[in-house]
Amino acid sequence: MSTTQRDALYLAEYLEKFRSFPEDIAAATELRRQHARIEQLEKYESDLITERDYRDEIIDRMADAVLGTDRAEWKSSYELADVAQEVEDFMVQVELKLKAAVGKLQQQLIAEAKKTAEEKLRADQLDRQHTMQSRMHAEANQNLLRLHDKT
Repeated sequence: MSTTQRDALYLAEYLEKFRSFPEDIAAATELRRQHARIEQLEKYESDLITERDYRDEIIDRMADAVLGTDRAEWKSSYELADVAQEVEDFMVQVELKLKAAVGKLQQQLIAEAKKTAEEKLRADQLDRQHTMQSRMHAEANQNLLRLHDKT
């Protein structure tokens, strides 16, 4: 409560105790009403300031999380719109980097899949070749046995 408000309450009290004219009583009543309204507005203002400070702290913490702590401090020239723009710009950069990284990984996966497919094809070819050679070896052994049995 300011000195002026306190003086207004003293005046209202004086008017009520020592003056009995209706306009004095009405003035005292109006002073008390205005005082109550001022207190209500001051509380409202205080609540708004607290709410603003809380909002600013949350925004600052989110900006720190996204942008890091090495950035401009809040000033009258650095407002919420500036923070929002910086975060948006940063997120666009992150998205572009992420898309580039995903594209590079896709290319690597395609190249690795191609290499794996070629290796599998070569392994299948070697398996068929080995199977044919095994059959040929078995036939050759049977032919030798038959030749040996005839002699």
